[in-house]
Amino acid sequence: MIVVRELLESDWEIYREIRLTSLQESPDAFGSTWLRESALEESHWRSRVSPLPGRLPLGAFDDRQLLGIACGVCSTAEPGRADVYQMFVEPAVRGRGISRLLMERLLRWFKQQQIERVYLVVSEGNLAAEKLYLSMGFQPVGQPVPLREGSDVMSREMLLEIA
Repeated sequence: MIVVRELLESDWEIYREIRLTSLQESPDAFGSTWLRESALEESHWRSRVSPLPGRLPLGAFDDRQLLGIACGVCSTAEPGRADVYQMFVEPAVRGRGISRLLMERLLRWFKQQQIERVYLVVSEGNLAAEKLYLSMGFQPVGQPVPLREGSDVMSREMLLEIA
């Protein structure tokens, strides 16, 4: 049974492990890199899963094993806006609906936060992620842009307007 819950500061080590795995396994899916994040200190990793208003770091667990992560962040600069970051599910358990469970939990939380617009970025060619986001009502917006400086991979922002 998969349980989705907020990550706690005490989860920092397993969070770090899966985040670094995500950057190695899917380097063209994220704006950051394994090289950059592998050098981060413990205090940084702890801060990523520490409680903060307007941020919800989630983990999908099977028993005690962390299988997937996602993070929702409400914008302080643009009221009514939130962004989804770091969506990743371990390759061995993909296709079991874990990404959808993470997204559904984030969307419920965004509604509680009175968010009207949810944004995320998906790399072109990441068909599984794009299919999931489209099935949940996200629509592509704007023109494709490089995933990160110096990258040949293009990415596109997607938007979900919450009624």
